Amino acid sequence: MKRNKHVQAFVRGFVRTGCMMILMFIVGFASYKITLGIYKLTHKDASPSATTTTMASDGVADNICRNLIYIADEEDNIEGAVVEILNTYTYNLDYVTIPVNANFTLSTELYQKLYAKDAQIPQIISLEKLNAFFDNSTRFGYGKLIINELLGNELSCYTIIDKETAESIFNTEEKTMVLGDGESLEGTVYTIKDSLITTIGEEESLSMKEYLARFYEVAKSNLSLESKQKYASTYKNVNPDYIYYYILPGIHEGDTYSVDEEKTQQLIQQLIANEAYTITQEEASTVEPISSIGHAISLLNGSKITGLASKYSSIIQNAGFTVGEIGNYTDTVLEETKIIVNQEGLGLDLVSLFQAATVEVGEVPVGYDIQIILGVSENR
Repeated sequence: MKRNKHVQAFVRGFVRTGCMMILMFIVGFASYKITLGIYKLTHKDASPSATTTTMASDGVADNICRNLIYIADEEDNIEGAVVEILNTYTYNLDYVTIPVNANFTLSTELYQKLYAKDAQIPQIISLEKLNAFFDNSTRFGYGKLIINELLGNELSCYTIIDKETAESIFNTEEKTMVLGDGESLEGTVYTIKDSLITTIGEEESLSMKEYLARFYEVAKSNLSLESKQKYASTYKNVNPDYIYYYILPGIHEGDTYSVDEEKTQQLIQQLIANEAYTITQEEASTVEPISSIGHAISLLNGSKITGLASKYSSIIQNAGFTVGEIGNYTDTVLEETKIIVNQEGLGLDLVSLFQAATVEVGEVPVGYDIQIILGVSENR
């Protein structure tokens, strides 16, 4: 009898303890779900404003302005894109068309950032696919981040125009373009209409600032009109015969365009670093590239960074070229590398060895065909 009482007491205690544990689990689980729900709700509200703050930050009026121009339909779906590079130092104006079906692979870091916004987004993306994953308040900002990564260069700003405005500014043309390494590239590019250039040039009563103000009436941009108008004199000084047009290097594969990211970044670096254009793009494309293999190269360090010339001497010679001398450039510190050659077409195949290099015909030391003066940008 006494034993039965002990058994009953044990059973009651065990059941009571079990019930308490189940109750604590239920309460804990419910608290977790409630907390998680509140977290998701508050972050759902907070996330767009955080994103909007990041994406809607003002563009920058850089001395070399890299403006991503979106062409959008009535619902702000991206249907075209072109990067405008305007150089206030040289008055060069370049346009690089980005096919909206151009596929490129996102880095893990950027992919995770976009995945947090929409878990369905693929890691291989194109601008036209952004329409399916992001609304018109975020797709242009995220597009800018993607193009920053693709170009290996921070865009200064972005601008959105509708198709009607685009048709009043651009033609689409088939062009053959020559890259810095002498390789030819064919594609459909956006080109400025001759009629627009003529109108702006001949209408004396229309200042460039006024034209930009009219443009901003039909365009949206994260660069203010006041900042945009700082480029008025640069636009006015651009020689319309020397506007250059490109498409992102890559190849067509069925309905998609596969971008060569390495050549794309080399192209952008080349355009940013180019000297002032003195011939038309058509004339430049007729220049036959000459192999630099077998030509004597004088290599100078124009960066004041110890050991840079020795390092690049090995890089150049390992690529099959001949370095005859190494020395220091004493005139000034160069930011970008200069490749000076004694004949047109030489040195183009050396550009890809450097972070940012330009080729120009000029005077080189006696006994040499090429002189390379290294800039600070090569300190990688």
